[in-house]
Amino acid sequence: MKWKNRRQSFPVHSRMSAGPSRQLSRDISTDSEFQGEQRLIDTLLSQVDERAIDSIIDIQKDSLRRFEKTNEMLYNCNQLAEKRLERAKKDMQRHKELIMGMKGDLDYIFKKIRQFKEVLAAKHPEIYTQGRQNIRIVLLTISSKRSEKRFWEMTRSEMKM
Repeated sequence: MKWKNRRQSFPVHSRMSAGPSRQLSRDISTDSEFQGEQRLIDTLLSQVDERAIDSIIDIQKDSLRRFEKTNEMLYNCNQLAEKRLERAKKDMQRHKELIMGMKGDLDYIFKKIRQFKEVLAAKHPEIYTQGRQNIRIVLLTISSKRSEKRFWEMTRSEMKM
């Protein structure tokens, strides 16, 4: 058996204050303990089938190989995710800057529209009020047509059921 030939050496710990006679008695007791432990290990090893041990070792090696392969795959996946995250961060920053620029442009446009309305209301107040009333009528008409269209669409869908 390949396990019987393996021997572990156990370190002997001694105190600094121990004298030579005490050291010798410790070495003897440690040596006898080692022999007792070795007998116990040999007895246990003789009780275990070598094929079973080899089978366990093979299973452990196979598990180790699989875990290493899985670990490598996870590492590669993590690297890919990091690259994609960096790319997504850059894209988000560009989109944010674009949206902020568009917001600034729209703020400027609405400011100019308000200024034009104020100038028109000051120069031509009766035409401005009549134009606002006409715009309201048009918006109400559009809104009512949309509502009417939705009503008929819902009615048709209920009839099909």
